[in-house]
Amino acid sequence: MDLRRAAALLLNLLVIGVVGGGGELFTALVDLEKVLHAENAVAQDLRRYVQKEEERLEKLRRLADDFERHSEAALSDVEHHLSNPVNAYLLIKRFTSDWNLNIEDEIKSNATEEFLEALALKTGFFPGQEDLNGAAFALLRLQDTYALPASKIANGELQGVTDSPRMSAEDCFVLGNIAYVNGDYYHTIIWMKQALETILELNDRTISRATLLDYLSFSYYKQGNLLHALNYTEDWLRLEPNHIRAQNNKAYYEQEIMEREVRTGYRYVEDANSVNPRQLSGSRAGIEFQNYEKLCRGEQTHERKDQHLLTCQYKRHHPLLYIKPAKEELLNLHPKMYIYRNILSDEEVRVVKELATPRLARSVVYHKSESATTTVQDYRISKSGWLQDFDDYLINRISQKASAIANLSLETAEPLQVLNYGIGGHYETHYDFATNRDLSTFEKRIGNRIATVICYLTDVAAGGGTVFPSLGLQLIPEKGSCVLWYNLLNSGDGDYRTNHAACPVLTGFKWVCNKWFHERGQEFIRPCKKSPFE
Repeated sequence: MDLRRAAALLLNLLVIGVVGGGGELFTALVDLEKVLHAENAVAQDLRRYVQKEEERLEKLRRLADDFERHSEAALSDVEHHLSNPVNAYLLIKRFTSDWNLNIEDEIKSNATEEFLEALALKTGFFPGQEDLNGAAFALLRLQDTYALPASKIANGELQGVTDSPRMSAEDCFVLGNIAYVNGDYYHTIIWMKQALETILELNDRTISRATLLDYLSFSYYKQGNLLHALNYTEDWLRLEPNHIRAQNNKAYYEQEIMEREVRTGYRYVEDANSVNPRQLSGSRAGIEFQNYEKLCRGEQTHERKDQHLLTCQYKRHHPLLYIKPAKEELLNLHPKMYIYRNILSDEEVRVVKELATPRLARSVVYHKSESATTTVQDYRISKSGWLQDFDDYLINRISQKASAIANLSLETAEPLQVLNYGIGGHYETHYDFATNRDLSTFEKRIGNRIATVICYLTDVAAGGGTVFPSLGLQLIPEKGSCVLWYNLLNSGDGDYRTNHAACPVLTGFKWVCNKWFHERGQEFIRPCKKSPFE
C-alpha cells in the first residue's frame, strides 16, 4: 500500500468518524468546518507518519550498510570467518532472534505486498529457531568440553581465532535463555552472570539488569541454592521494589530457609561446591564421559606404559604398496591401532568433498533397542553422505588404498562415508560394531564391522580430535592421514576397548571419510580363532 492510498483511506475513515458519514455536507457550513479540522488533523498525522517512515527507512539503510559490510568482510575469507563458532552463532542469531524482534517488524510496518512476497522467497533460506538452538547448544558444548570460561567466549578469546567479535549483553542473554527454556539452569546462570558483567564492563544496555536478576534468582533456586536465589531477588527488588512476583519469591525463599533451619536445628548454609553444579545424567554421568572430555582437552587419563614399544616403519604388505610403501606408525599395542601418513592426495581430498557436498544430510545413529532403526540424536552433530566406488575413479582408488593398509577384502565393505562437522560438531563415545549379534544392525550375509579406516580430509585449527576413552588415546586430525583399527577380536566378538568419540570442533572445518569392512569375505585373510587374543 503506497502513501497516496494510505492517505486516502485514512482521510475517508477520519471524515466518516467526524461527520458520521451522513452526506449532504454543503447544507451546513458548521459540518464543513469540521471536515476542514479533520483534514488538518490528517495532514498532521501524515507528517508524523512520514517522519516515522523516514526514520524507519534510515534505520533500514543503516542495517543494509551493516549487512553489506559484514557479508563482504566474511565472504572475503569464508572458511576463516565461519570456522569461528562465535561468528557462526552470531550469524544465525542475526537472522533468527534479531531478525524476528527488530528487522522484520521494521520492514513489515509499511511494506508493500510485492516486497513481502519477494522477501518471503529470501527468508525461506534463513535459519530458523531450531538452527539458533543448535548454534547455542554448540557453544555450550564447547564451553563444557574445553573448560572455557564464559568471559573468554564472550570476548572472542578462542584458540585458533584472532578476530572474533565480542558478544553483547543481549547476545549472552539469548544464549542463557535458550538454556533456560530447555531446563538447563547450570548454563542459564553462567550466561546471565556474563550478561551482567558485560553490562558493567561495557555500559551495555541491550538487556535490562532486572531481567537478568529475575532469571538468575529462579535458576539458582532450581539448582537448589536458596541463599543465592534470595540474594539475587533482593538485588532485583532494589531495582523494581514494587514488583509483585519478586516480592512473593523473596517471601517464599525466606520461608524455605527458615523451615530448613527449624528441621535441622542449624543455621542454613550451602556448600561452596554446590553453588551451581553441572547436571549430568545417564551415560554422561559416568567415568567414560569424563575421560572423553579430558582427552578432548589434551589431558592424560591413563598411564600408558608401553609407549616405548610403539614403532614407525614403511609397510609393503600389499601389492599396492610395493612401489610406494605406506608410512605406518603404531599408535597402540592392545588393541593394535595404526596411523598411515600422507595416504590421500590433495586431489583425492578435493574430489571427495566436491562429490559429497550435495549428498550431505543430518547424521543418524542406530537405535539401541532396535538396531535396524536409525534416529537423529544430539550426541551426534554432523552431516554425512555416501560415495560409491563407481562415482569417480579417485573414490575407487581411496577404497583400494583402505583395503591395502587394512589388508582386507572389499567384497562386503560399505561405501565411503563422508562427514562434515558443523558448529561444535561431535559424536560422543560409541562403537563401530553392532554390540548385540541378535539385532539386525547389519545383514547376516555381510556380518559385523570387522575394521574401521578413518581418513582425515582437513586439518582442524582447534578441537575435533578422535579419542579412545578406554585407552587414554587422543588423535589430532591431519589432512591426508588415515587411522586403522580392528573392531572385532579374533573370536568374532566385539572389542569394547575400541569405543571412541569425535571431539567437538572448536575452531576450523572438519571433514573425514570412513571405510568400514565387514566379516564376510575375510575368512581366509583374518580367520576366526578359539582365543580372542591369538
